[in-house]
Amino acid sequence: MGLIAEIIFCLLTILSFGIFAQKILRIRRSILLGKATHLNDHPGQRWRNVILLALGQKKMFQKPIVAVLHLIVYIGFVIINIELLEIIVDGIFGTHRVFSESMGEFYTFLINTFEILALLVTIACVVFLIRRNIIKLKRFISKDLEGWPRSDANYILIIEILLMGLFLLMNAADHEVSFIVSKNFTPWLTANFDEEQLLLVEKTAWWLHIIGIYGFMNYLPYSKHLHIVLAFPNAYYAPLIPSGTLHNMPDIQNEVLYAMQPGSRAKICVTSKDKSIDPVGACVGMRGSRVQAVVNELQGEKIDIIHWSEDPATLVINALAPAEVQKVVLDEATKRIEVVIDENNLSKAIGRRGQNVRLASKLMNYEIDILTDQEETEKRQSEFKIKTKRFIESLEIDEMMAQLLVLEGFSSIKEIDGSPLEEITKIDGFD
Repeated sequence: MGLIAEIIFCLLTILSFGIFAQKILRIRRSILLGKATHLNDHPGQRWRNVILLALGQKKMFQKPIVAVLHLIVYIGFVIINIELLEIIVDGIFGTHRVFSESMGEFYTFLINTFEILALLVTIACVVFLIRRNIIKLKRFISKDLEGWPRSDANYILIIEILLMGLFLLMNAADHEVSFIVSKNFTPWLTANFDEEQLLLVEKTAWWLHIIGIYGFMNYLPYSKHLHIVLAFPNAYYAPLIPSGTLHNMPDIQNEVLYAMQPGSRAKICVTSKDKSIDPVGACVGMRGSRVQAVVNELQGEKIDIIHWSEDPATLVINALAPAEVQKVVLDEATKRIEVVIDENNLSKAIGRRGQNVRLASKLMNYEIDILTDQEETEKRQSEFKIKTKRFIESLEIDEMMAQLLVLEGFSSIKEIDGSPLEEITKIDGFD
């Protein structure tokens, strides 16, 4: 490599690692926003987790064939990039296969191993692309994988195939060496290209390979496949507490009101001081993982998680879900709430053996009366008649005057007595 090429390579390397370092520091700052905790206990168990989970990909081995393919891609990615060290040294100092002379036969053994892994990685990536985009297995066509998650996986697989292909092409075009996989392509190359053209093919593959690696390195922080890098620290610092054990979340716990019917069902009301936190979602967890762990500990007791509101009317609507409430009449003095719903929602609001409304009542510390549309209409008509009759008998006025007083919102002689005269005279028919 000439001096200009070495300078370009150094600048490219500094730029690539500089951008990558910035992204890693940004990720580190995000991690440090969390609460500090010390997870250095039981180092033996933690290193065992690293070997089984991060390196061995233990969870994948429930499906052996897919697991082996994943393992090939994972180990191939880690090991083959060891070769990146030689490429960087060659790029900086303008050398060619700098380690080949000092390592001798072991160098040939390493590159042969890398090439076998590169071939296996390519095959595995092609299989995964076919599974995702042609066969379209059920687990790859769910709604939560639409858009970016599906594209991201395809990008990663295609980049892997290109990088492995360029690695093999680079070796095949180098007529001074012969390796176990790439040598099979060398005869075709030598038959179609002269020595200068082969050198150009090798250099082009070399540059595209290193540019691809740098590009992949800086794409990785945007990808969900960042776990390729973070799998090791994640496995080491993973909690060692039994699965399903949950720690209390103070931001949620401090505002929790609860009402339970032991062994059957519970209603829990939650809120958060931090507006950026969805308290219900935080308690439910991804796909119900958090709340399901609690349900399992309670031997299947169902849990309704409700968003807390300071407004009793809003809270009772949330508490009676999934029933749809049409009207709420609140009496704070007597601690009673009258809820009006349609006939179709009556059974949902009351619940089995009255469980839903009873738990909602305990949750709010209010007595809750549930009425259908028809019952509410009949009740209002009955109350109207009773109040009208009371005014007729007590004030010795005709029925129309009594009805006008009821329509204005008066329900007792005491309310009328305590009202200003101007308010009474404003009613049509009263002088």
